[in-house]
Amino acid sequence: MKSPHQHSGIFVGGEPPCLALLGPLPYAGKSVLVKPNFNTADPAPGSTHNDTLEQLLIELKAVKPLSIAVGERSGPPLTESVLKQKGVIELCDRLGVKVFTAALWSDVHKTEWVRRG
Repeated sequence: MKSPHQHSGIFVGGEPPCLALLGPLPYAGKSVLVKPNFNTADPAPGSTHNDTLEQLLIELKAVKPLSIAVGERSGPPLTESVLKQKGVIELCDRLGVKVFTAALWSDVHKTEWVRRG
């Protein structure tokens, strides 16, 4: 979606209209895991644009889920390094969203996992 705002050759600002096409987000009272694409700290389109992630998290918070977490596994760079370089950890801290990395996933007890689909 084109927008009057452009950053690094990528048009930004189209997140709200695009998310509106999904209709009401049915996540009230549910736990939500958002999986962006941060294989490296490369700018969009090589990685999810931070503005897109931020707007998605804001829209999700508006429907009052039980919890929201961003989960990622980068590679070959270390996930924590990529998330720090991209400013994702600070973004999630500011929005009160948990961050799970592959290293942390191994610490989650498997009985807490839920298989969907």
